[in-house]
Amino acid sequence: MVGASWGNRFVFPAPDPSYGPQSYRRHLCWIPWNAVISPDRVKDPGVQDGIPCLWFPAPKAATVILFFHANAEDLGMSFAILKHMRDQFKVNVLAAEYPGYGLLHHVEPSEDGVCEVALTTFRFLVDVLGVRYSQIVLFGRSLGSGPAVFLASQFPVGGLILVSAFSSIRAAVQSIAGRFFAMAFQERFPNHKTIANVSCSTLFIHGESDGLIPVEHSVKLFKRCRARKLLVTPPEMEHNSNLFGDASFLAIPAIHFFGFPGYYTSTPPRLPASMFETPDRRLRLAGQAQQEGTARPFLCDCLAKRDQHSLEAGFGRQADGVDNITICLYKDTTDEVELAGDEAKERLKRMAQDALQEKGKEGRGKSHAQAEGDLGEGELEQQWSQEDPGIRFVDGQHAPGLPKREDLPPL
Repeated sequence: MVGASWGNRFVFPAPDPSYGPQSYRRHLCWIPWNAVISPDRVKDPGVQDGIPCLWFPAPKAATVILFFHANAEDLGMSFAILKHMRDQFKVNVLAAEYPGYGLLHHVEPSEDGVCEVALTTFRFLVDVLGVRYSQIVLFGRSLGSGPAVFLASQFPVGGLILVSAFSSIRAAVQSIAGRFFAMAFQERFPNHKTIANVSCSTLFIHGESDGLIPVEHSVKLFKRCRARKLLVTPPEMEHNSNLFGDASFLAIPAIHFFGFPGYYTSTPPRLPASMFETPDRRLRLAGQAQQEGTARPFLCDCLAKRDQHSLEAGFGRQADGVDNITICLYKDTTDEVELAGDEAKERLKRMAQDALQEKGKEGRGKSHAQAEGDLGEGELEQQWSQEDPGIRFVDGQHAPGLPKREDLPPL
């Protein structure tokens, strides 16, 4: 049996990183490590930035494809297919990087590390963004079939797509280098065993011209899968073929089998804007906030704490994304008045305009999010929830020092 470290280097032949921290603005984000799943990672300064991911949102789509890329590539090499997948299927797409690949190239790759990343990103979708299990479709290509089958065997997800999958790592090595060489390897990603525990609809796609992983691997997995299933074996498809180069490879089977795009929703999953900040920028902003003694909660400078004659306007982001923001107003009291929706938006704009006129500071009436340029497409419009517009008083009480409801001007 070969050493684990040497075996990992053979099984996970990561290429040189094809992207950097400044690449793919509005798509490259960092999902934090989960303290329950990865307690050691949370404390490790070498990976404290989190898991690099690519996020492609689709307007009003409830479905999320969680994508796991193939071997010998990283997120940068997968960017084009991820974008095409979002555009073709009209669903949200999230892809996670593996340890040892891309911006995690300095981390030792391993089967446990890949599953750790897969589970962390999956729980982030469910626990933080509030995506239902039934709205998540797992997609694994080649090496990515390992973490995809692992998650599908553990959770009642909405679907599973396996492209050029292997029955196990040892079987894949045997197909590439022969039985004698494969016997020296410890087993990893035993898909042929785990697939029996998958209960969701499963689409298998494997080209008959695959010269790396023979189509028999997917045939074996297909026979052992007990769920609703479909096997597609395009004659001209190779292991690294462009999946959207021919509609019969992926697009037509996936749309017919899963009925993409699926359900629409008025509250699609949205990632907090702060997750798209580069690690260096996040550290710099955190340091500035600590020096100023505030977490940057202000509408603009003229409404900041140092202005004793103004109200304090704080932005309280809820955990489920940038679409929902509560604005709290304070004045010499701990009581709050919360404004939400369009009324909050118009009220804050009016406050900013009034304050700017008094101060004579033209051109500084942008919100913090606009000023920092951390929003992306849609800018300020993405921040405001359209649900339940109005003014709410905490615990039903009027906050002292603020105008009463009947005295407020019409919005």
